[in-house]
Amino acid sequence: MKKIITILVISVLVVTTAYPQTSTKRLKKPIVMIETYGGYNFPMHDLSGSEIGEFYNFQSYGVTNGFSTGFTVKFSVATLDHSQFRVYSNIGYSQFTRSQNNAYSNVGWFQIGWPRNFPANHPKTTGSSFARINIPYAGVGFEYAIFIDPCLKSHFNFGVEINSSIIFGRYYNDTINTSEPYEPYQSIQENLRFGFALNAAYNYRVAEMFGMVFGFRYTLNNLIGRTSKEADDTSVYLNDDENTSLNPYLSSSRIIGSFSIYAGVNFYIGSRK
Repeated sequence: MKKIITILVISVLVVTTAYPQTSTKRLKKPIVMIETYGGYNFPMHDLSGSEIGEFYNFQSYGVTNGFSTGFTVKFSVATLDHSQFRVYSNIGYSQFTRSQNNAYSNVGWFQIGWPRNFPANHPKTTGSSFARINIPYAGVGFEYAIFIDPCLKSHFNFGVEINSSIIFGRYYNDTINTSEPYEPYQSIQENLRFGFALNAAYNYRVAEMFGMVFGFRYTLNNLIGRTSKEADDTSVYLNDDENTSLNPYLSSSRIIGSFSIYAGVNFYIGSRK
């Protein structure tokens, strides 16, 4: 992980130091910015866990690492001498995973009605397990950009957005002693949730219409819409809300969030004075 962060930081520094002394032309602030990016994600809150078995015990979702990619369109609505206010919309995709060299007993294939009366005793056993959580998302928000050099090549931006996410995934649990001909797995069907994100980024314009971005993003996916209910087929729900009447181990809500370090490119269209 340290290597990834180091590579991203070095890349930004190389780009931002390769050009600033070669041109003193003052650029104009853009009307539209189109940004595409990719990054490394750290699961946070109850998305992260110490082991995959915490998913079966309703403690967390047990993943450890992830990645994200996205596309954002920004439009300036107010331009000042050294700053801009922008509104934006974005779409993206995040995926989180974990693999372990052990499996969990008393799991098997989930049945209709899960997790009602489902036990929470799943000791480790010989085998392997793998977890994957998928989160495509879309959001709208606004940001404040501050230009930090006379030529308007560099700026920081700080933004906040509201977003919607569709959360689903799959958990594989392959025990050596299983009699099943296929590796058992549990599918989490699609669950719609609403939340917010905070962004902070540094942008550098390599040319008048092209630049690079390096930033950070915190996302909380399921602020609104959490629920827990019985499975109506062999795919289960996210079960991220407290519901002890459904299962006594669902004694608290589970919060899904992440922190992302990302880098990408910008395209600048139009200009404002």
